[in-house]
Amino acid sequence: GEDLEEEEDIIPDDPEEYLEEITPSRLETNDHDLENPTDEEKNKVEDKLYEIVKDVHDNASVVMSSDLTLVIAEMCRQASQDVVDGISQSIAGTMGVGRKASGIFQASSSKESEKQSFDGEETVSERFNVAAYRVLCVYTINRGCDAASVGCSGMLWASSPERLPSIPTGPSPAAWQMLEIAKMTAIDCADVFGGFPDAGPVSTFTGDSGDFSSLVKRSGGLGAHMDAMKGLQLDVERMFTERVQIYPTGFQMKEFTPSAVVAVMLRTAVGAIVEHVRVRSFTTKQYRQLQIDVEFLRQLVPHYVKDEFLADGTNGCKSVHTLLNDVLTKAGERCLDLDVVGTDEFFDESSSQYITPTILLQRFMVSEDSDEIIPRFTIERNH
Repeated sequence: GEDLEEEEDIIPDDPEEYLEEITPSRLETNDHDLENPTDEEKNKVEDKLYEIVKDVHDNASVVMSSDLTLVIAEMCRQASQDVVDGISQSIAGTMGVGRKASGIFQASSSKESEKQSFDGEETVSERFNVAAYRVLCVYTINRGCDAASVGCSGMLWASSPERLPSIPTGPSPAAWQMLEIAKMTAIDCADVFGGFPDAGPVSTFTGDSGDFSSLVKRSGGLGAHMDAMKGLQLDVERMFTERVQIYPTGFQMKEFTPSAVVAVMLRTAVGAIVEHVRVRSFTTKQYRQLQIDVEFLRQLVPHYVKDEFLADGTNGCKSVHTLLNDVLTKAGERCLDLDVVGTDEFFDESSSQYITPTILLQRFMVSEDSDEIIPRFTIERNH
């Protein structure tokens, strides 16, 4: 009897007042709009998370920092449900010992009712979800920046004209190294969030790339007429270029799937390449190599990213394709040889034949050199 009385003594007279002391403050908005968080909400959520993520970034290795950031995002996402359930069950169990529940605990004894009684407006869940979205956003952009660093330094600035063949033999190492980062990101997300890391099979490079180069076909008559056609093509491409939001906000990263994360990661990387293309010029050899790299990336994106809409309203796969088209559009504007802009065939003097980027990539995928390279950026389903 004494033990029971001692346990009852810890039960507060006013459960609502007690909950205000142990529960994070509610959002200061009437509709709890996650798209428009208050300054108070931002500060309370971000301060502690910033300290944790910064400590991880400063003290851990690059790989460990990335892995821990992803785990923190998943912990926050799980906590949005687990913490509420745990507190609800704990309080309900305590209130049910030796006395009838009162106040906000007058609801039925089902777990669902208990959860609604404790967090009826889901303010606690929202807090943890906000934290999860923002940490995942940090992780995704960091991985995108890693891929952007590889792509910009390798695809654009490391390819001097003297070292490039007149006809490319395959994608540059930087192109498949970008996809290697995409593969690691997809596998890490699948390990933490669940699901399959790949979104589809590896391309066989037999289909139409769907780029704007098909608008202009090679003909025998070059000169002023062809120059005018090239300029017209660039104008048409600019007209049909869609605006793609590259960097997400913390409230747009709401999908915890490998496909969604890799889509935003690749948007970040390709967006950086677009900006670098704006500030340099291209010779014929450099432009052709960039054509091969872009075609390589374009056809392999569906291996990592599903052709479906994300929470921010954009199509994950198509948005990356749009940015890749923008890379070639901007490179065409900066190319020193207007005759090669938009052409989808290369004349191989050794065989006296025209070769398309698709044929070159097919040869690359079956070459001896690719035996060790392909497994580095492709995902096996039985991972």
